[in-house]
Amino acid sequence: MQQKQELNINVTSAKTALDGANQDTKKKLTSQCERECQHRCSETKNWKEVAFHNFYLDDDYKLRHKPKFDKRGRPSLKNHCVVNGTVKKNGYKTFAFNRREYYLHRFIALLYFKDISGVEVDHINGDRADNSIKNLRLVSRVENSRNRRVPKSSKTKIMGVSWSKTSSKWQAYISTEAYNRVHLGTFEDFFEACCARKAAEVRYNYHTNHGRSWI
Repeated sequence: MQQKQELNINVTSAKTALDGANQDTKKKLTSQCERECQHRCSETKNWKEVAFHNFYLDDDYKLRHKPKFDKRGRPSLKNHCVVNGTVKKNGYKTFAFNRREYYLHRFIALLYFKDISGVEVDHINGDRADNSIKNLRLVSRVENSRNRRVPKSSKTKIMGVSWSKTSSKWQAYISTEAYNRVHLGTFEDFFEACCARKAAEVRYNYHTNHGRSWI
């Protein structure tokens, strides 16, 4: 009987200790989750706020880190450097800040134009790695689509001109602002079809660089 009482006491003590350990573990896990959530929230801050608070454009319109100061009020040259970025597979330059990746051209455009809401940043010459101010402009999505390179898959290497198997002629077409395709006609001669397409690009305000080659 005495052994059973001692056994019950030991089991109760073990359960109490285990409950206490579980509560401590829960508290630790909860505090850890809260810290991680706060960290994620700080990292998911609006990228525009990140740009204005941590960067600026110098006299040559290069993106630079804002200097950080030590306890004596001296700027840290380590954080006062130019952000060059790295060219990615899609051709754009990106850079890392606080364990997040950002597009370099967006930061430069935001700090220069101040407001880029509702518009897109277009590289005028088509070089996505060229983030000089003279090569960046703010455009609508339609305008941005009118300054593109000819697709590598294009057989004719002229945008809006293709061979029609049905008519056995060259056909020309173009897209309007509403993304509706306008048929420009069919032609016996490839050059005439290209001329019709280029004339339509002028009429619909396409950029002069539109349809450039990849070479």
